[in-house]
This record gives sequence, C-alpha cells and structure tokens, in this order.
Amino acid sequence: MRSHPQANPRFPNGSHRRVPENDDGVTLRPFMPTLKAADNTELHFTSIGEGRPIVFLHAGLGWDSSYLIRSFSPMFEGDHHRLVFLDVRGNGRSSYAGELSFELFSSDLLSLCELLDERVVLFGHSYGGTIAQVFATQHPERLAGLILDSTFPAFDFLPQALERIQAKATAEQMQTFGLLFGEIENDADYAAAITGLLPLYFHDEPDGWVAEFTDEVLFRADAFRKGSALLGEFNTLEQLGDINVPTWIAGGASDIYPLEPTAVRLNNLIPNSKLDVFEKSGHFPFVEESEKYRSQLMKFLGEVG
Repeated sequence: MRSHPQANPRFPNGSHRRVPENDDGVTLRPFMPTLKAADNTELHFTSIGEGRPIVFLHAGLGWDSSYLIRSFSPMFEGDHHRLVFLDVRGNGRSSYAGELSFELFSSDLLSLCELLDERVVLFGHSYGGTIAQVFATQHPERLAGLILDSTFPAFDFLPQALERIQAKATAEQMQTFGLLFGEIENDADYAAAITGLLPLYFHDEPDGWVAEFTDEVLFRADAFRKGSALLGEFNTLEQLGDINVPTWIAGGASDIYPLEPTAVRLNNLIPNSKLDVFEKSGHFPFVEESEKYRSQLMKFLGEVG
C-alpha cells in the first residue's frame, strides 16, 4: 500500500510529507505524525494510504495501535482509503497529562478529525469502541460511518463474562485475572498478564499471534488501571438512539464478552446499524476470520461511500 498523503501545513514539524519508496519502488512506509490535543497533550498516530480516512481506535487500555496496523493494512492493499491509527492519550507513544476521561478521549478525536478536515469512518475495537460510541453521540457531523467491533454499550455483563472465562481458563489464568485487576504495578507485569490471558479471547488462536502481539505492542500499565476505572461510569444506552450514521457492528460468537449484552444490544439500539456475527471467532474476528471480515467490511465501506 502506498503511504504518501499530500503535503499539509497543519501537520506539525513537517511530518506530513512523502516517505521514500522501498527498493522496488512500490511500498511506502507509514507516516507517524503527532498532533497537539486541546490541552497540548501530544497524540501519536500512524497514517497509511490515501482516500477517505478511516480512524482506528485500539483496545486495552494500555495497548497501542500496532496490532490493528498489522491486521488491517493488508486488507486495504490497493484500496482507496487512508488508514489512521491513533494511540489513545496515555497509551502507546501518545503522551499523558493528568487523568483520563471519556470527555478527553472525545476531545482528542475531535482534534484529529479537524486535522483530517473531512468526515471519517470511525472504527473502535473493544475499549476503542466505547470511545467511538461517545464521540458518535457528541459529534455525528464528523462521521461518514461507524464500525463497532467486539465492544459494548455498558460494562454491566461481568457475571456472564466471568462464566465464559471460567469455562475456558486454567487455574493459572484465573489467578492472573485476579492480579490484573488488583496488583499489576508496572508495564512488564501488565505485558506478562496480557500474554497469558489473550489465548482465552480466541476461538482458535492463530499460531504465533499472541507472541507477535506481545513483541510489537507498547504496554502501559497505568493506562490500563485508569482506563479500567472509567468503565464503571461508561453507559451509552440512552444516547445510542441519537447516532444517525451508518453503523456496522461485528462480534465473535466465542468472545468472552457474550453477544446479547454487547453486539446484539448495540444493534438493537442504534437505528441505522447492521450486525455480523463471526461464528468461528472470539474477540478478534478480523484476525480469526479475516477473509469473511474483509468482505463484510468492504461491503459496508462501499455503502457509506
């Protein structure tokens, strides 16, 4: 995929420039510019390709966008979209100032949309989907479409999720879950915990995927703790009916997040939405059923123009 947006003086420090071609003159490296948020927090994002922007928000919190870049860049080879992967404030290579909040996340997204200067398709995976919902209810005029993958409108399904976890987890993994929400103090411990637990999030984990994920993601334990604390207050159930943009919802049948209180409920509450359930997937349907996922994704993007 070519990765060379046209020059734009609003990108800081000349970061929005043509990147040299590789030896065969075909592939260009992604741009990795930064953006100043409204409170001067520096936000890192990666931009690949040209065309209508699709803004991707990663899961976690405490992760970054690298796993999304690895998964989605190949899907868009030769396609006319610009892929923009944002490291949420306090995550990845984005800087951090003060506390985290959904209002700040939404404000950051608004700053990015203003920089892109056109309506975007907004993609949110898991926790990223909660941020996407908040933004969609506050700034629908900025969106051409919305994609919600493996996410939820309220974090009120923990008992059902725990039942699913207990049915799959080893004793060691259950112990790690307890540590994750109680005693994780540094980035290395957080990375180790996620590495041990991620296999539970798959229907059938692809060989080597978790190991590669662990190698490429920049883990931030502080972001995980503070992001998790926000979930108790997160609830968009009363606002989802106001979302007036085309919305595609994706969920995996084997996800530890049960479909009824998550993807199904989102589909019931968002007026112009469509739900696709991936029967052989867990929390990462774009990994486990990538061909089917790409087909449905491109169909949706074709409909939103």
